[in-house]
Amino acid sequence: MAADFEKYNEEIWVFLSHSNKDYEQVRLLRNMMEEKGLRPLMFFLKCLESDPEIFELIKREIDVRPRFFLCDSENAQNSVWVQREVDYIKSKNRQYITVDLNDPDSFEKQISEIKSRSQVFLSYSMQDYAIAEKIVVSLQNRGFNVFDYKTDIPAGCEINNYLKGAINTTSQDNGYFIPIITNNYISSQFCKMELIYALKEHTNIFPCIINDCELSLELNFILSNIQMTPIYTDRPNSINEFCNKLIEFDLKRNK
Repeated sequence: MAADFEKYNEEIWVFLSHSNKDYEQVRLLRNMMEEKGLRPLMFFLKCLESDPEIFELIKREIDVRPRFFLCDSENAQNSVWVQREVDYIKSKNRQYITVDLNDPDSFEKQISEIKSRSQVFLSYSMQDYAIAEKIVVSLQNRGFNVFDYKTDIPAGCEINNYLKGAINTTSQDNGYFIPIITNNYISSQFCKMELIYALKEHTNIFPCIINDCELSLELNFILSNIQMTPIYTDRPNSINEFCNKLIEFDLKRNK
């Protein structure tokens, strides 16, 4: 089932904030990322080393990258460029992961964790596809691999077993199961089956609950077994807020 997520790997573009004095260590990190299917950028142009024009290019690249790694070292801590990049990333309300360049043995583990945690299974009623589609786009823009069964289920397969396999993938790889809970979701036995199965598999469940839905006693009981706090959404910008909460939670798991 993991292969079903591979087509989204090209969406995980990573900006590597680093000192050019750490070139060799960062190159090792970059190569490992590429081997894992990510698309990292080591941004350094010798011809513009002291030109203010370079920071405008850097900002434009940061704006289109969903994931950021701070390649931490004494050189990075003393680099004006690195500190400016980090400050700019923070000013855009983006999060980043710190990688200790003095511990290359940890590179592969951190890369594998961030890739596996980027997997999302989206559970929703087909009647709510308009909401689901917005969440898919918003999460992909943040570097998540979203399994959307409206487009990802191959013809002729046994749907229940296929979906359970997809849920297992997110569970085994430490990804996320996101149920979009609406009145349509509550009335769907199919959706309820997915949620119960995800709970049984100990998947990281991150519910998106629409405010006007009426939770049944059964669903309230199911949600009471979820450690993550449900996100209630009904405002125009609430989907972005929900997705920001997810990536904020995701990055805290890295620390």
